[in-house]
Amino acid sequence: NAVAIVVKDMFGIKPIFSGFMMAGVITMVVIGGVRRLGKVAERIIPVMTIMYFIGGLVIIISNFNHISYAIISIITSAFNTQAVGGGVLGYTIKEAMRFGVARGLYSNEAGEGTAPFAHGSAIVEHPCREGIAGVTEVFLDTIIVCTITALIVGVTGLYKTNTPGSVMDIEAFGTVWSPLKHPSTISLL
Repeated sequence: NAVAIVVKDMFGIKPIFSGFMMAGVITMVVIGGVRRLGKVAERIIPVMTIMYFIGGLVIIISNFNHISYAIISIITSAFNTQAVGGGVLGYTIKEAMRFGVARGLYSNEAGEGTAPFAHGSAIVEHPCREGIAGVTEVFLDTIIVCTITALIVGVTGLYKTNTPGSVMDIEAFGTVWSPLKHPSTISLL
């Protein structure tokens, strides 16, 4: 899309034609396999990089008197309220995602690398069966078990306490089964 827009602006060629042209070139490269892709990339990428570097230097040198303004603009824009707010929001989202991934790893070990040892040593008629078992395992644990855990923690009100997450679910079960009752959950009943 970006190439099509540039070609249209520079040469007046309709995007449909430049799209077909790019598709044809890419198809010829891809049909040649990984080797051809590697050969084309090792020839094109250095040329593109050098051309970009030289073009960038030409633009910087031709606008030399505006360099100080550009640097000041970069620094002031990096520390204005919108940038700081965006940074805080981005950090918050990153931490929420990290915490979610950590919970997922704690829950089902997906992506941790330990499950393949168990699945790899299984004796089955076809490897696909064990693959399906692995996928099903992650689905059941992540979707079913974690949803149930969230619901029991929610309905018992334990999410309002300072109870560690690893203890919260056992305390939730303790609200129903007296042998599991913990002093902090009795007040929630």
